[in-house]
Amino acid sequence: MQFSVQNLTNDRHIKDFDARVVVTNGQRLFKFENITASDGDFSVKYIFPDDGTHQVLLRVNTNNSIILTSFSVFVPHQSPPSLLNPFPQIRDEQKEIGRWISVIIIIVIPVIVIISIIAIIKKKI
Repeated sequence: MQFSVQNLTNDRHIKDFDARVVVTNGQRLFKFENITASDGDFSVKYIFPDDGTHQVLLRVNTNNSIILTSFSVFVPHQSPPSLLNPFPQIRDEQKEIGRWISVIIIIVIPVIVIISIIAIIKKKI
């Protein structure tokens, strides 16, 4: 998540502050503490473990004030990959490689098996 903290009266970034971010869905709680921002922008890396609505709480401590804010983030449901299509977003290059692997499996391997069987039969004769 990326944050840009601005003064609402003049639209300038608030500079040189410490921040704290809390993310919760009502059951889980994750805290980011001791965040320092010199230019008004900062980010935190967070992977939302569940879908649904999450509440993000932000506390900004400047030299002369404490700013509190809260907002909701909706995380849509992500379907798990199926066994028939475990990689649903495959690029064209990957599809081409997959086709070649299929050709090898379908044509080359049976040909090798047939040649091996013929070689074994000839050795016995």
